[in-house]
Amino acid sequence: MAGMHQVHAQNTKIHHFEYFFDTDPGFGNGNSLLVSPAVVNVNNYSFNPDITALSRGLHTLYLRAVDSAYRWSQAIPNLIFKELIVTNNIPNAVAAEYFFDTDPGFGAATPASVTAGQTVSFTFDGAINLLSNGLHILYVRVRDANGKWSSTTNEVFFKEPAINNAIPNIVAAEYFFDADPGFGAGTPASITAGQLVTFNFDGAISGKPRGLHQLFVRTKDANGKWSITTEQTFYYEPIISAPIPNVVAAEYFFDADPGFGNAINAPLTAGQTVAININAAISALSNGLHNMYVRTKDANGKWSITTNQVFFKEPAINNAIPNVVAAEYFFDTDPGFGNGNSISVSAAQMVVPDFNGNINALSNGLHNLYVRAKDANGKWSITTNEVFFKEPAINNAIPNIVAAEYYIDSDPGFGNGTAFTVSPQAQAITQAFNIPASGLAKGLHQMFTRVKDANGKWSLTNRSVFYYEKVVATNPLSDLVYLEWFWSTDPGFGNANRVSIPAGNNGAATSIVFDVPVPSNFSGTKQNLYVRVVDDWSLTTVRLVDFTSIVLPVTLLEFSAQVSGNKVVAKWATSQEKNSAYFDVERSEDGTRFSKVGSVVAKGNSNVSSDYSFDDNTPAIGFNYYRLKQVDKDGAFKYSAVVKIFFGGGREGIYSYPNPVRDQLMVMLPVSVLPSGNVTIQLYDNKGAMVLQKKVSSRLTQIGVSNLASGNYIISVRDQSGKQLYQEKIIKE
Repeated sequence: MAGMHQVHAQNTKIHHFEYFFDTDPGFGNGNSLLVSPAVVNVNNYSFNPDITALSRGLHTLYLRAVDSAYRWSQAIPNLIFKELIVTNNIPNAVAAEYFFDTDPGFGAATPASVTAGQTVSFTFDGAINLLSNGLHILYVRVRDANGKWSSTTNEVFFKEPAINNAIPNIVAAEYFFDADPGFGAGTPASITAGQLVTFNFDGAISGKPRGLHQLFVRTKDANGKWSITTEQTFYYEPIISAPIPNVVAAEYFFDADPGFGNAINAPLTAGQTVAININAAISALSNGLHNMYVRTKDANGKWSITTNQVFFKEPAINNAIPNVVAAEYFFDTDPGFGNGNSISVSAAQMVVPDFNGNINALSNGLHNLYVRAKDANGKWSITTNEVFFKEPAINNAIPNIVAAEYYIDSDPGFGNGTAFTVSPQAQAITQAFNIPASGLAKGLHQMFTRVKDANGKWSLTNRSVFYYEKVVATNPLSDLVYLEWFWSTDPGFGNANRVSIPAGNNGAATSIVFDVPVPSNFSGTKQNLYVRVVDDWSLTTVRLVDFTSIVLPVTLLEFSAQVSGNKVVAKWATSQEKNSAYFDVERSEDGTRFSKVGSVVAKGNSNVSSDYSFDDNTPAIGFNYYRLKQVDKDGAFKYSAVVKIFFGGGREGIYSYPNPVRDQLMVMLPVSVLPSGNVTIQLYDNKGAMVLQKKVSSRLTQIGVSNLASGNYIISVRDQSGKQLYQEKIIKE
């Protein structure tokens, strides 16, 4: 096997590829393939082999390359299977039936109404009222136009009696830390009675020792029953406000440490964060690897840790490159250096030859074109080559197009489609025409077009898929009637302070100015102002208002985040700035552990409103939490409120996350599937056994999987008719 090796483009170029099937015809006798300079080995080349002459069944496709030194690579085998195209007509499904548990026989079950077709959707009334409570099996089958019945498919379901017990309201709530004082003995939390409540509490953790703690919460309903006690672990860290001393000096050295204070001084401006300008005079260093070390000293005389950076010093090489002064080319056989066809060039270090290679004398078939150049020192370059194929010119007249037709979905036969006008002089046409689609069913369709030439020959039939959506009349938006606002505590929809909105706003109010009285007891505090509007109620928006009467370095008016395509855009605004340095945008997937995703330089000092934004191009699928860290020039900083936003990867569909999952699997459904009724979520193990089933009717569903064994699972989402809408592999950690 001497000379057989993998071809790489380190010192040579790939000349060309060839391929063959099953039996090796010998080097150079396979089907030749031209390559571009970007192809460097066999493994990064793709092509479409001609399999027309192959018989049906298994075959082996081999691919190999030859480089510019005429060395062949090994032939890379790939196993393929050729399958003949079968065009038997598929008969329409014309009838369907279903039954429960026991098969009454073909044609004897309950019929289901269907629309005839090759793929049908049918609805049926399961009439499960007569079934006993427990597990049952629903069976479905269809019959085609030839009278043949399909396989009987089945779906297992569980019938359980409807339970309509009234759910009592929650009337009380309490919380405690670490040790349970007993039901009713915890710290009470203020709530508004209801079946679902949100309560605010003051954890009063300032007196807790530093370390891990647990917060416990529970509620009591109107029947006096206490809920399960839920807990949340947190870590309490007391605030340490010791001042940070400024950095006042810095030094650096190479390779060997001369001792603290004895290295090369680096000029800097004193501060808690400094930028060091270093002019590293490396001219005295030997060529090779070196270490540069840097350290700083603070106002208390303390030296920092010494940091280092490895670098390589190499000598500058300034050898002059001679100009190219001549070039030549030849075909197939080398006549010797200087004996080829001369190419006119302009003397330079890099030239692009412009020549007209006269190929009239060459025979039809494959040839090689070779090119080389000579520099001012009389040295010839490597001879490069390009493979090309010469074929005779064919000047057959192209007949005009004289007719054209189109059809939707089903081919009526050549000449029987709907004709559209074309210019009979055109050998190639671009034609726009209107398709009457009013009689089409809503959904996917195919439009086919073809043309006929003056010789009566029809072209290939072109296909285009389109979706037909029936026009639905849109209802005009109702006017907004009023807005309402409140401080801190929500009194309930319709019970807050009202402000009228002028009529004729068509459901959109652009600017509404209103006065908000401020209670005197707000002095020295920060309060939330809430606003919402009604025709139907909007989301309630919130703004933090600062009444502490302290002139802060930066007054943050708002901070928000919203999804925009495949990214999340964070926006914020300030009303004034004093000695502001920059803003860090931080993101979290659990609302607790945040990390920096980007920074924006601040205006510095300003008494007018300033707007900022930042694009997060890599948000996580699912919920993302964002907050803003505003940093002053003296190193002081503060955080904004946390904003929670859901990111679906820039698509509208069904998806599950996280994957891999440990405790809770989240499933998000699009609005488009919810009007069909309950959706069923099923989880199967790697043996195909269903380990979990849940019916849901909301967009976001949380499924507990902590009790499942680690391994691979399949999640399936089906609509009310049993049709599978989504399937995905899930890894349980």
